[in-house]
Amino acid sequence: KKVIPGESFLIEDLKLRGYMGEQILKGKTPYKQLVGVALTTLRGLQQTKSVYIESSSQQQSKTNPITIELTSHGNLRVTFILALRVNPVSMAGVAINNNDMDEDYDEDGDWDDDDEYKTDSSSFLPPFRSGLPLNIELTSEYRLNLDGKVKEHRLIETRINGQLTPDEVILRW
Repeated sequence: KKVIPGESFLIEDLKLRGYMGEQILKGKTPYKQLVGVALTTLRGLQQTKSVYIESSSQQQSKTNPITIELTSHGNLRVTFILALRVNPVSMAGVAINNNDMDEDYDEDGDWDDDDEYKTDSSSFLPPFRSGLPLNIELTSEYRLNLDGKVKEHRLIETRINGQLTPDEVILRW
């Protein structure tokens, strides 16, 4: 059985609200399904080596990947940064072999220039970890009930590589 993060802190009639406060869904089960689809999609992209999640030591930014604040209304505001690298070649539908990509990096995560180039087709491609950066910053606010369980999850802001998403720019206009 797959478990979503923080599942035990959700109430049964949890509400997910959008940027304008509109109700997107209601209920713990649909919420778990939505989060499950997102996590499954990310895992699938990782398995096909289309993306990988950068570890905190690999992130160029010195910001924390998770920030939790207590608001003046007693809600929790959480900002989560998902730092990814996207392999543009695999996203274009070209199959590549990166099974041994970790062998091309030293213990600090830097490209190891001492290795000989491989003879398969992947040797003509840039190292996978030099892929395109995709930093997704999600800010949400969680309203809690008297028992400290989440009764509402409200989407506050989404940024891609530091920029507001187009729909949020329009909403703020």
